[in-house]
Amino acid sequence: MNFFNRTFRTLDDGERIDGTWRPIFINNGGHYFLTDLKIYADGLIDCWGLVNLDEFREKVRRGWVATRLPENGQASAHHLGSWQFKNPTVIDSELLIKEVEDTIAELQGIATSSTRCLAALDAFAANPSEESRLHLKEAYLAIPVHLRMYVLGDQDMADWPIRVLVGEIGEPLMPRVPPFKERPITKEDREGVFRYLEARKARAARYRAESNEGDPDGPPAGSTPASIGYGGMKIVKGGGWVDMDGYGYLSNDVPTPVAVDGVDYPSVTHAYWAMSTDDPVARENIRRAPKATVAHDLGRAARRRANWPLIRLAVMADLVRLKFKQHPELAAKLVATGDARIRGIGFSGRYWDESGSRGRNWLGRILEMVRSELLLRQDNGGLSSS
Repeated sequence: MNFFNRTFRTLDDGERIDGTWRPIFINNGGHYFLTDLKIYADGLIDCWGLVNLDEFREKVRRGWVATRLPENGQASAHHLGSWQFKNPTVIDSELLIKEVEDTIAELQGIATSSTRCLAALDAFAANPSEESRLHLKEAYLAIPVHLRMYVLGDQDMADWPIRVLVGEIGEPLMPRVPPFKERPITKEDREGVFRYLEARKARAARYRAESNEGDPDGPPAGSTPASIGYGGMKIVKGGGWVDMDGYGYLSNDVPTPVAVDGVDYPSVTHAYWAMSTDDPVARENIRRAPKATVAHDLGRAARRRANWPLIRLAVMADLVRLKFKQHPELAAKLVATGDARIRGIGFSGRYWDESGSRGRNWLGRILEMVRSELLLRQDNGGLSSS
């Protein structure tokens, strides 16, 4: 499933359910209509009407969602044109169902056939035994055949390395699409794949280091800091993306002074990184940094507080609250965004930003929470214990 094809639907209570889509034909009375098959994280599928997974399976097997296209069959696309099929290709109905099942799993953040195959590949690379090879083969074959070439995320190699590993040296390379035959697997092929896996592992390690995946505050003291400036925020309304022009005030980097316990910081970024260290000299240097990106670099290079991973989310939430409390004009602008979703873009990892819709987007969530708190105070002056 192409996760660049992002979509969503909104529930009656305003909750947004993320999803994705792929093209499909609907067979309505013998006429085939090209449309979007929309798949959502709550397990519902839109194929000219919302259905659950069991209902979708039935619609595929009955031919409403068409997987067999007849020669000379009539087809059309809304406001685009119409045509007849000539030598149409056919997708196996069970493979389409499996693709949709995997897509729902990925939207929900749970294991798919592809992620299970990658885990089996890692296990085989660490311990290339016959048992692990057979486990890898089983996991590879569980991927819908039309999606196997994408499992490694490598356009040049496709799934060739896995096909080399799951076969025996001397036997024919497993064909990508039966019944085509390919040459026998050689010892050189196997050695080349192991070199490829080592290089792939090294690239992944570099990416994690550069993106701070799993550690949004970067490497420990003593390592070389990377100069990565924080990005901006985007507002998402019901109709889709809205240009971020005018929403720069949401960024932590914007020079918006914040006072914390009587100490003034030029921006939330300055304050956040100053709070991240227990070194008083480093904290003062961060506070005095000429701009947010410099404060960021100084903070990453400083000694980290021992409990920082456990408290940093609360620190960020408190600082964002202070920013909008101390700048009422910005609070009014934040409240004016209504119920729009707020997403971070262009950060250095998947913790604070949305990272192509796969990040945790904690900064966007904090901004939405602060907006909700501001609205609550406007409505009734806040909650009372009485």
